[in-house]
Amino acid sequence: MERSKKRHFSFLLVCESAALVGGVICVLPMFGVDTWVGELAASWRPHIAAGVLVFAVAALVERRRLIAGLLVAVAVTLGADVIWSGLVSAQAEAGTQETAAGEVTRVMFSNVLIHNRSLADLIVWIDEKQPDVVVLTEITPTHVLEITEAMADYPYQVLEPRPHAFGMVIYSRLPIAGHPFATLTRDSLSDGGPVTLVADIETPLGLLQVAGMHRFPPAAKRSWELRAEQLDAAVDIWARSMAPWSSSATSTSKPHG
Repeated sequence: MERSKKRHFSFLLVCESAALVGGVICVLPMFGVDTWVGELAASWRPHIAAGVLVFAVAALVERRRLIAGLLVAVAVTLGADVIWSGLVSAQAEAGTQETAAGEVTRVMFSNVLIHNRSLADLIVWIDEKQPDVVVLTEITPTHVLEITEAMADYPYQVLEPRPHAFGMVIYSRLPIAGHPFATLTRDSLSDGGPVTLVADIETPLGLLQVAGMHRFPPAAKRSWELRAEQLDAAVDIWARSMAPWSSSATSTSKPHG
Protein backbone atom coordinates (compact mmCIF):
# COMPACT_ATOMS: atom_id res chain seq x y z
CA MET A 1 0.00 0.00 0.00
CA GLU A 2 2.79 2.38 0.94
CA ARG A 3 4.67 1.53 -2.24
CA SER A 4 1.54 2.21 -4.30
CA LYS A 5 1.19 5.63 -2.70
CA LYS A 6 4.82 6.44 -3.45
CA ARG A 7 4.37 5.47 -7.08
CA HIS A 8 1.24 7.60 -7.27
CA PHE A 9 3.10 10.51 -5.70
CA SER A 10 6.05 10.14 -8.07
CA PHE A 11 3.86 9.86 -11.16
CA LEU A 12 1.85 12.96 -10.32
CA LEU A 13 4.98 14.90 -9.45
CA VAL A 14 6.58 13.99 -12.79
CA CYS A 15 3.41 14.96 -14.68
CA GLU A 16 3.12 18.25 -12.81
CA SER A 17 6.77 19.05 -13.41
CA ALA A 18 6.43 18.22 -17.11
CA ALA A 19 3.33 20.42 -17.34
CA LEU A 20 5.21 23.26 -15.63
CA VAL A 21 8.21 22.98 -17.96
CA GLY A 22 5.99 22.72 -21.03
CA GLY A 23 3.90 25.67 -19.94
CA VAL A 24 6.97 27.82 -19.31
CA ILE A 25 8.32 26.96 -22.78
CA CYS A 26 5.02 28.11 -24.29
CA VAL A 27 5.06 31.31 -22.23
CA LEU A 28 8.64 32.30 -23.11
CA PRO A 29 7.82 33.55 -26.66
CA MET A 30 5.37 36.01 -25.13
CA PHE A 31 8.33 37.77 -23.54
CA GLY A 32 10.49 37.84 -26.65
CA VAL A 33 12.32 34.54 -26.06
CA ASP A 34 11.68 32.70 -29.31
CA THR A 35 11.89 28.92 -29.20
CA TRP A 36 11.04 26.46 -31.94
CA VAL A 37 8.93 24.38 -29.58
CA GLY A 38 7.10 27.45 -28.32
CA GLU A 39 6.20 28.55 -31.83
CA LEU A 40 5.16 25.04 -32.80
CA ALA A 41 2.81 24.88 -29.81
CA ALA A 42 1.37 28.32 -30.54
CA SER A 43 -1.91 27.05 -31.97
CA TRP A 44 -2.43 24.81 -28.94
CA ARG A 45 -2.23 27.50 -26.27
CA PRO A 46 -5.85 27.11 -25.08
CA HIS A 47 -5.44 23.34 -24.74
CA ILE A 48 -2.06 23.68 -23.02
CA ALA A 49 -3.46 26.28 -20.61
CA ALA A 50 -6.34 23.95 -19.74
CA GLY A 51 -3.97 21.02 -19.22
CA VAL A 52 -1.65 23.06 -17.01
CA LEU A 53 -4.64 24.18 -14.95
CA VAL A 54 -5.74 20.55 -14.45
CA PHE A 55 -2.31 19.63 -13.10
CA ALA A 56 -2.39 22.75 -10.91
CA VAL A 57 -5.56 21.42 -9.28
CA ALA A 58 -3.92 18.01 -8.85
CA ALA A 59 -0.89 19.63 -7.22
CA LEU A 60 -3.15 21.62 -4.92
CA VAL A 61 -4.99 18.46 -3.88
CA GLU A 62 -1.62 16.86 -3.12
CA ARG A 63 -0.75 19.99 -1.08
CA ARG A 64 2.18 20.95 -3.26
CA ARG A 65 1.27 24.61 -3.07
CA LEU A 66 4.44 25.97 -4.67
CA ILE A 67 4.06 23.85 -7.81
CA ALA A 68 0.32 24.54 -7.86
CA GLY A 69 0.96 28.28 -7.67
CA LEU A 70 3.48 28.18 -10.50
CA LEU A 71 1.16 26.10 -12.66
CA VAL A 72 -1.73 28.48 -12.05
CA ALA A 73 0.49 31.44 -12.96
CA VAL A 74 1.51 29.77 -16.22
CA ALA A 75 -2.10 28.81 -17.05
CA VAL A 76 -3.37 32.33 -16.34
CA THR A 77 -0.59 33.87 -18.46
CA LEU A 78 -1.38 31.58 -21.39
CA GLY A 79 -5.10 32.19 -21.01
CA ALA A 80 -4.64 35.95 -20.86
CA ASP A 81 -2.53 35.86 -24.02
CA VAL A 82 -5.21 33.84 -25.82
CA ILE A 83 -7.87 36.39 -24.85
CA TRP A 84 -5.64 39.35 -25.67
CA SER A 85 -4.66 37.91 -29.06
CA GLY A 86 -8.32 37.40 -29.85
CA LEU A 87 -9.13 41.00 -28.97
CA VAL A 88 -6.25 42.72 -30.76
CA SER A 89 -6.52 40.55 -33.85
CA ALA A 90 -10.24 41.18 -34.28
CA GLN A 91 -10.91 40.42 -37.87
CA ALA A 92 -10.98 43.12 -40.53
CA GLU A 93 -14.35 43.52 -42.13
CA ALA A 94 -14.52 41.82 -45.51
CA GLY A 95 -14.74 44.47 -48.19
CA THR A 96 -17.61 44.84 -50.60
CA GLN A 97 -17.55 46.83 -53.80
CA GLU A 98 -20.63 48.58 -55.12
CA THR A 99 -20.85 48.54 -58.91
CA ALA A 100 -22.69 50.94 -61.18
CA ALA A 101 -25.42 48.36 -61.68
CA GLY A 102 -25.93 48.01 -57.95
CA GLU A 103 -24.16 44.66 -57.84
CA VAL A 104 -21.89 43.72 -54.98
CA THR A 105 -18.64 41.80 -55.13
CA ARG A 106 -18.66 39.59 -52.06
CA VAL A 107 -15.37 38.46 -50.53
CA MET A 108 -15.13 35.76 -47.86
CA PHE A 109 -12.07 35.12 -45.68
CA SER A 110 -11.50 32.07 -43.53
CA ASN A 111 -8.78 30.30 -41.58
CA VAL A 112 -9.07 26.62 -42.51
CA LEU A 113 -6.74 24.81 -40.12
CA ILE A 114 -7.82 26.03 -36.71
CA HIS A 115 -11.60 26.28 -36.86
CA ASN A 116 -12.70 24.27 -39.90
CA ARG A 117 -10.90 20.96 -39.59
CA SER A 118 -13.78 19.00 -41.12
CA LEU A 119 -14.40 21.78 -43.66
CA ALA A 120 -18.12 21.10 -43.28
CA ASP A 121 -18.89 24.53 -41.81
CA LEU A 122 -16.81 26.23 -44.46
CA ILE A 123 -18.66 24.53 -47.32
CA VAL A 124 -22.01 25.35 -45.71
CA TRP A 125 -21.02 29.00 -45.43
CA ILE A 126 -19.90 29.15 -49.05
CA ASP A 127 -23.14 27.53 -50.26
CA GLU A 128 -25.19 29.91 -48.13
CA LYS A 129 -23.38 33.19 -48.78
CA GLN A 130 -22.31 32.50 -52.37
CA PRO A 131 -19.28 34.83 -52.27
CA ASP A 132 -17.62 35.91 -55.50
CA VAL A 133 -14.14 35.55 -54.01
CA VAL A 134 -12.96 33.18 -51.28
CA VAL A 135 -9.60 33.69 -49.53
CA LEU A 136 -8.43 30.77 -47.36
CA THR A 137 -5.40 30.88 -45.07
CA GLU A 138 -3.59 28.10 -43.20
CA ILE A 139 -4.65 25.57 -45.81
CA THR A 140 -2.92 22.31 -46.70
CA PRO A 141 -2.91 20.26 -49.94
CA THR A 142 -5.27 17.80 -48.24
CA HIS A 143 -7.75 20.60 -47.53
CA VAL A 144 -7.61 21.70 -51.18
CA LEU A 145 -8.42 18.18 -52.37
CA GLU A 146 -11.33 17.95 -49.94
CA ILE A 147 -12.99 21.13 -51.21
CA THR A 148 -12.21 20.70 -54.93
CA GLU A 149 -15.76 19.62 -55.76
CA ALA A 150 -17.32 22.35 -53.62
CA MET A 151 -15.22 25.01 -55.37
CA ALA A 152 -16.07 23.85 -58.90
CA ASP A 153 -18.03 27.08 -59.50
CA TYR A 154 -14.84 29.12 -58.98
CA PRO A 155 -12.90 28.73 -62.25
CA TYR A 156 -10.21 31.27 -61.33
CA GLN A 157 -7.93 29.91 -58.65
CA VAL A 158 -4.59 30.75 -57.06
CA LEU A 159 -3.43 27.71 -55.10
CA GLU A 160 -0.45 27.94 -52.77
CA PRO A 161 -1.19 25.29 -50.10
CA ARG A 162 1.56 24.05 -47.81
CA PRO A 163 1.73 20.76 -45.82
CA HIS A 164 2.63 22.62 -42.62
CA ALA A 165 -0.49 24.83 -42.91
CA PHE A 166 1.19 28.11 -43.88
CA GLY A 167 -0.48 27.78 -47.26
CA MET A 168 -2.97 30.14 -48.83
CA VAL A 169 -5.46 29.99 -51.71
CA ILE A 170 -7.81 32.36 -53.50
CA TYR A 171 -10.89 31.16 -55.40
CA SER A 172 -12.79 33.58 -57.62
CA ARG A 173 -15.78 33.60 -59.95
CA LEU A 174 -14.38 36.76 -61.51
CA PRO A 175 -11.21 36.80 -63.63
CA ILE A 176 -7.94 37.19 -61.74
CA ALA A 177 -5.62 39.63 -63.51
CA GLY A 178 -2.60 38.90 -61.35
CA HIS A 179 -1.65 37.27 -58.09
CA PRO A 180 1.63 38.40 -56.57
CA PHE A 181 2.52 36.72 -53.32
CA ALA A 182 5.43 37.26 -51.00
CA THR A 183 7.11 35.58 -48.08
CA LEU A 184 7.44 38.56 -45.80
CA THR A 185 9.30 36.85 -42.99
CA ARG A 186 12.00 34.26 -42.52
CA ASP A 187 10.08 32.69 -39.67
CA SER A 188 11.15 29.06 -39.33
CA LEU A 189 7.58 27.79 -39.59
CA SER A 190 6.76 29.51 -42.89
CA ASP A 191 9.30 27.46 -44.87
CA GLY A 192 8.93 29.68 -47.89
CA GLY A 193 5.13 29.64 -47.85
CA PRO A 194 3.19 32.72 -48.94
CA VAL A 195 2.66 34.80 -45.82
CA THR A 196 0.78 37.38 -47.88
CA LEU A 197 -1.05 36.54 -51.09
CA VAL A 198 -2.59 39.31 -53.19
CA ALA A 199 -5.01 38.87 -56.10
CA ASP A 200 -6.23 41.51 -58.54
CA ILE A 201 -9.87 40.68 -59.32
CA GLU A 202 -11.41 42.13 -62.49
CA THR A 203 -14.80 43.73 -61.77
CA PRO A 204 -17.06 46.06 -63.79
CA LEU A 205 -15.49 49.06 -62.06
CA GLY A 206 -11.91 47.90 -62.46
CA LEU A 207 -9.57 45.96 -60.23
CA LEU A 208 -10.58 44.85 -56.76
CA GLN A 209 -7.52 43.81 -54.81
CA VAL A 210 -7.84 41.19 -52.09
CA ALA A 211 -5.10 39.90 -49.83
CA GLY A 212 -4.80 37.11 -47.32
CA MET A 213 -2.36 37.49 -44.45
CA HIS A 214 -1.10 34.87 -42.05
CA ARG A 215 -0.90 35.63 -38.39
CA PHE A 216 2.22 34.56 -36.56
CA PRO A 217 2.78 32.45 -33.44
CA PRO A 218 1.87 34.49 -30.34
CA ALA A 219 5.34 35.57 -29.33
CA ALA A 220 4.16 38.95 -28.11
CA LYS A 221 7.20 41.00 -29.07
CA ARG A 222 8.41 39.16 -32.14
CA SER A 223 4.89 38.56 -33.43
CA TRP A 224 4.11 42.24 -33.63
CA GLU A 225 7.47 43.00 -35.19
CA LEU A 226 6.77 40.45 -37.92
CA ARG A 227 3.23 41.73 -38.35
CA ALA A 228 4.53 45.28 -38.79
CA GLU A 229 7.00 44.09 -41.44
CA GLN A 230 4.22 42.12 -43.10
CA LEU A 231 1.83 45.06 -43.31
CA ASP A 232 4.53 47.43 -44.53
CA ALA A 233 5.45 45.04 -47.33
CA ALA A 234 1.78 44.49 -48.21
CA VAL A 235 1.27 48.26 -48.49
CA ASP A 236 4.23 48.39 -50.89
CA ILE A 237 2.65 45.66 -53.04
CA TRP A 238 -0.67 47.51 -53.15
CA ALA A 239 0.99 50.84 -53.92
CA ARG A 240 2.83 49.35 -56.89
CA SER A 241 -0.36 47.87 -58.34
CA MET A 242 -2.32 51.14 -58.05
CA ALA A 243 -5.57 49.18 -57.65
CA PRO A 244 -8.44 51.53 -56.70
CA TRP A 245 -10.00 49.21 -54.10
CA SER A 246 -8.42 46.92 -51.60
CA SER A 247 -9.72 44.42 -49.09
CA SER A 248 -7.61 42.45 -46.67
CA ALA A 249 -7.98 40.12 -43.71
CA THR A 250 -5.89 38.08 -41.34
CA SER A 251 -6.77 34.50 -40.47
CA THR A 252 -10.29 34.31 -39.06
CA SER A 253 -12.20 32.40 -36.41
CA LYS A 254 -14.86 31.44 -38.90
CA PRO A 255 -15.73 32.35 -42.48
CA HIS A 256 -16.94 35.89 -42.90
CA GLY A 257 -17.61 38.09 -45.85
